[in-house]
Amino acid sequence: MRENNLKNNNGFFNKTKFKIANLFKRKNKDIDVKQELKPIIVIEKEIEKHIQNLALKKDVKIKYEIRKQILKLLIKKKAILTQNSYIKKAYEMLNNYSEDNIYKAINYLESLPVEKLASKYNNEIYRFKALLYELVEDFSESSKSYKNALKAINDEDTLQEFKAFMERYQELLKWQQNIDEKIVLDQLYSVHNTTPIEELPKSVEMLENLALYYARSPKSRPLGKRYFKEVLKIYKKLYDHDPKKYACDYTRVLLEGVERFMLTTLLLKEAQKILSNPNSCIEQRVYLSQKLKELRDKSFVKKSKIFKGGF
Repeated sequence: MRENNLKNNNGFFNKTKFKIANLFKRKNKDIDVKQELKPIIVIEKEIEKHIQNLALKKDVKIKYEIRKQILKLLIKKKAILTQNSYIKKAYEMLNNYSEDNIYKAINYLESLPVEKLASKYNNEIYRFKALLYELVEDFSESSKSYKNALKAINDEDTLQEFKAFMERYQELLKWQQNIDEKIVLDQLYSVHNTTPIEELPKSVEMLENLALYYARSPKSRPLGKRYFKEVLKIYKKLYDHDPKKYACDYTRVLLEGVERFMLTTLLLKEAQKILSNPNSCIEQRVYLSQKLKELRDKSFVKKSKIFKGGF
């Protein structure tokens, strides 16, 4: 009888010990989860704060900066939450979020054999890449990445992110309706080439050939876009130096920037100004005017609402 009582007591103590140990395990697990979620909570609060601040600001340049901060935080949040080693490596490449580093991360993700990866990995990679493209304002590629993510896994999270992207894009188009186009164009041409002006024609020809070469492939297209932005800067400088000589070349690259690289549609307005001068670009006026008209009829240009009247 006494032995039975001892056995029962031992059993009771062992069960109690097991329950207490499990309790501590659960408690420690809860602490670990809270520790993991802590930076995410901080990021979400920062995003919310930026969104509220964005609604209060009137200056478009400030709005652009706040928008970039929100995108950077969304990218950081994804990098923390994911177990995807490819995304973590791409995030490490971003460093100070310079344009070079962003395109480096994009090119790395573009080089991955996504067809050989699991659907979940594909979905995550495409969604991360979409944010990177949005950060460099390549909205066409961003939209394409979200669509590819949905092909990999058509889930509610991806749909919500795609919807949020479209809302941000529409908001950006609204800002452009009221913005002084000079602000955007000045930003685009803020970096000037240090090459002497007499050597610029040779340099710009080489850069344009590189830009068009890289534009042929979706994987190298971001690099082509970077070169083409430099082409625009150089032709702007040449046009300011000698308007009569470079009016046609500058107008041509303005139109090509919108058509081929999906740059801001304000470039079309700049081209329209040049062509509105009867003494400007006489040699290619008919061709370039027709090209401008065709681009104005494109759906993405009409959505921007930059052109409200005729020529």
